[in-house]
Amino acid sequence: MIIVVGQPITLVFTVTNAKDGSMVTHPDMLLKVRTGSMVTVNSAPSGGMMMPMNGAYHGHTGVMTYTTTFPRAGQYTMNLDLNSLPVSNLMFGSAQARFVLNVAEAAGGGNIISTTAASSGPNTVNIVGMEAPFYAPNLINVKAGTTLTFVNVDGNMHTVTTVKKGTTEPDGRIDSGLIKAGETFTAKFDTPGTYDYFCAIHTGMKGTVNVS
Repeated sequence: MIIVVGQPITLVFTVTNAKDGSMVTHPDMLLKVRTGSMVTVNSAPSGGMMMPMNGAYHGHTGVMTYTTTFPRAGQYTMNLDLNSLPVSNLMFGSAQARFVLNVAEAAGGGNIISTTAASSGPNTVNIVGMEAPFYAPNLINVKAGTTLTFVNVDGNMHTVTTVKKGTTEPDGRIDSGLIKAGETFTAKFDTPGTYDYFCAIHTGMKGTVNVS
């Protein structure tokens, strides 16, 4: 997968048990990214006994996602500090990982060690996860009669559920049900109007379709 400067990309991190490959539930991750002497990302410091990675990235199912845009081309170093919460199914203590990412000026160079591939197209919306923009594009304008394809490029299950404006109350117009990682959902928008939607599992994830 090529990383291009200025273009959003979602990285997916999975934590598994080395013995049997099973997913490690409830890991926490501190993330630090730097290029040269410039630190571009530095997550919160460690917390206490019950929440050792307070303010960091958390993976209920062993999967964590991070969506970012790299500000300039070049080589980036990504350091991960992992810890298991007391509710984890595998108390592995702590672990570290390091990745080197090459970010290209334009398509044609720069490889990433591990990421998720996003689909593209004029009528495609990627479900990118629990960090903004949540859905990409987060706001899309289409003509009546358009069919949109929602692609879950995150490691977690999500939904596309339309809601009453300004609320998290489903309005019954569109509800995808659970969309697993890698799966798609299609919906046809026949009636002009504004369709606000969210993920019924992660209610902070919101998007909008404007139909004219």
